[in-house]
Formats: sequence, structure tokens, C-alpha cells
Amino acid sequence: FESSHNHRASKSPPPFLLFLLVLLHSLHSPPQKNRSKATNLAKQQQQQQQHKQITTITTTTSTSTMPSMKRPAAASASASAGSSAKKQKTSAIKKKIDAVVKAILKGGSVYPEDVVAMLGTALPNALSVFQAERHYSQEEVVKMGKKVLEATIAAKEASISEARTTLEEVQAALSSKEAAHEAAKQVLSEKAALETTAKEEVQVAATTAAGLKEAYDDALAEQKNGDQTYNEVELEKSILEAAHQKDFAAVRDGTSEDSTTTAKALLKLATQKHFESQLLESAEKALVKSLADRGAFDKVVLDQFENELISRIKAIDERLKELSVGKNTRQSKVDAVKVEYDNISGVPEAKQAALSAALEAKKEATEAVKAAKSEIEELRPACKAATTANNSLAVELASLQETLTTFCELETLAPAPEPPADPPAEDQAEAAEAAEGEGEAAAEEAAVAAEAEAEAEA
Repeated sequence: FESSHNHRASKSPPPFLLFLLVLLHSLHSPPQKNRSKATNLAKQQQQQQQHKQITTITTTTSTSTMPSMKRPAAASASASAGSSAKKQKTSAIKKKIDAVVKAILKGGSVYPEDVVAMLGTALPNALSVFQAERHYSQEEVVKMGKKVLEATIAAKEASISEARTTLEEVQAALSSKEAAHEAAKQVLSEKAALETTAKEEVQVAATTAAGLKEAYDDALAEQKNGDQTYNEVELEKSILEAAHQKDFAAVRDGTSEDSTTTAKALLKLATQKHFESQLLESAEKALVKSLADRGAFDKVVLDQFENELISRIKAIDERLKELSVGKNTRQSKVDAVKVEYDNISGVPEAKQAALSAALEAKKEATEAVKAAKSEIEELRPACKAATTANNSLAVELASLQETLTTFCELETLAPAPEPPADPPAEDQAEAAEAAEGEGEAAAEEAAVAAEAEAEAEA
């Protein structure tokens, strides 16, 4: 390689070409003397070329392998800096490889355990080699590792999908339970309002019933007190009418079985009603006489007595008319209060029954609220667990995806070109001198080759 490189650099013909020219020359050279001269010239050119190659190889090897004795401190510092940078780069790559292997070993349950263990052992070696330098087997290990990692990610995505479905179902169930709880609370609020209304209605009904009972009693008492005068006057009228229509008529018509007793009763009534004393004196005699014994004066007395009775009855009628207005008013009041009282009769009991029903409904609504709340509390741990599982899987998936990105970087890892180191100035001078020497030698070789070629053509 070095020989070919030096020949290309000096642009001189290689030995095999010179040998080929000599061979062609020997096939076409007529005299033996010319052939010997050309052969000797070719051998001389080949020996010079070989010497040049050996010198160049030795110089190159010495320059590349022997440490420079000049500026040892600078060379040592440069080597130390390069070694530190290389170690840092190697450490970073190793950390990435360790993270990838850890992720595969941790999440590689989609493949058999022995396969994952094999990858865990072989993958660090395969990934630590640059892609261009990997063996076919190492490249297959890398591909297998990527396949396991992608399968792990796919399995994790499926787990996340399942976990998300579970979370959505649990959240939907929780939302349904919360809605039922709110509905139960609304029902409880309505039942509580009905209870309050029922209590108020019971109180109102009881108060109203008590008030109507009191009003009815007052109306009856007022009627009783107010009707007493009316009843007394009405009784007085009935007594006067009986005395006139029965006792006095019997005496007047002479049909009384005991005229003396009847006359005494009429005189007693007339005295109580404050008839005139003269009329009473005259009537006392006239009333006891038989129809045949009565004279004209007696008839006049009896007519006056009858007229007095009729007059007193008419006066009582007028009095009764006046009293009947109050009587009717009192009766109407009693009747009206009685209607109201009858209407509310049983209402307090009905309202109390309604209150009892409202209390029972409120109790049931309270139990329903408690049950709905209990169902929510029972479902919360499952919802929390599903949320935690979903979040955890999402974090794991993100980590795996990041690991896959790192894996792809390691998979395509190629050696970065190292920048050429600037040689010291003295080394550069020596290299320039060597190049100049190589140029002169190449020129001499080119001249010899041209002369040999010219002779061969001749």
C-alpha cells in the first residue's frame, strides 16, 4: 500500500511497467548489445526505485511510530486532552447503552425470558461497536434488540389503550353515580320542602279548626243569649193567644166546663199583664156569669177584655218582628260558622297524615342520598387506581419512546472523523525537506524512465 501510494505521489512508473517495457524491448530488439544495455538500464532503474521505496517506508514508519523528542510537555498535554474527551464520549455512550439494555430487560416480557437475557448479554457489545465496523452477527443482535424494544412499546401502547378504556369506564360510572347522588339530593330537598309545607299546613289547619270551634261556640252562645228575649216574648205571645183562643172563648161562648176556674186564670193573666184595674174589677164579675145571666154591661166588659188581649198579642207580634231580625242574624252567623267548622272537620287529621307521609318520604330520600354517596365513595378508589395506572403507563411509554430514540442513535452510530493534529514547526520543516527530497528523486526517476523508454523505442 505504501509502495503504491509513493508511486502515485511521485508520478513515476511502477516496476512492473518497467519490466513490461523491458520485456517488449527484448522481443523487438535486433542486436544483443542493445538488449544488454537496455536490460542493465532497467535493472538499475528497478534497484533505484526499490531503494527509494524502502527509504520512504522506513522514514514514514519512523515518523509515525517514534515519539518526538521535541516539546514533550505540549505533546503530553495534547494526548491527555484527547484521552479525556474520548473517555467522556465513551462514558456517555455507555450510559445510553446501559439505559437501553435496562429498558429491554425490564419490559421485554413479550419475548421469552432466555431471549431477553441473551440480548441483555450480547447487546452492549454490539451497540458499543460503530455500525461500519459491526460484524453481521452483531448487526443481527442490534436488529433483534430494536425489535424487542418496539414490541415492548407496542405492548405498552396496548396496555395504555386498555387502561384508558378502563379509566373511561370507571369515570363514566363515577359520573353516573355522582349524577344519581345529585338527583337524590334534589329529591331530598323537595321532600324536605314538602315536609315543611305539611308541618305548616298542619299548624294552620289546627289553628283554623280551633278558631272556628271557638267562633262556633261564640255564635251559639250569642244566639242563645240573644234568642232568650225573643223566646220569652214568643212564649208570652203563645200564652196570650192560648188564653184568648181557648179560655176566653170558652167563657165568652158559655162552653167552659168550670167557668169559675177559667175566669180566675184569665183574671190572673190579666193582672200579670197589668190590665186596667177597673177592667179587672168589672171582668171579675162578668167572667163568672153564665151566658144567660149576662147583661149589656157584662157584654161590654167582656168585649173590652177580649180587645185588651188582642191588643197585647199584636204588641207582642210587633216586638217579635223587631227581635226576629237579630234572631235571624244570629242564626245566619251560627249557620255560616257551622259550615266552616264542618268543612275543616277532619282537615287537621288529613294534614297530619300528609305530614307523616312527607316525613316517611324524606326518610327514604335521605337513605337514597346516603346510598348514592356510599356508591361514589366505593368507586373512588377504583377511579384513582385507574388514573394512577394510566398515568404510570403513559410515563413508562414516554420513557420507552425516549429509549427507542436513543437506541436508533446507537444503531446508526458511526465513527466521527478526528480533526488532524497540527505537527510542531520543526516536524513540519523536516517533512518539507523530505518532500523536497522525494520530489528531486522522482524527477531523476522520471528522467531515467524517459531515457529508457526512448532507447526502447529506438
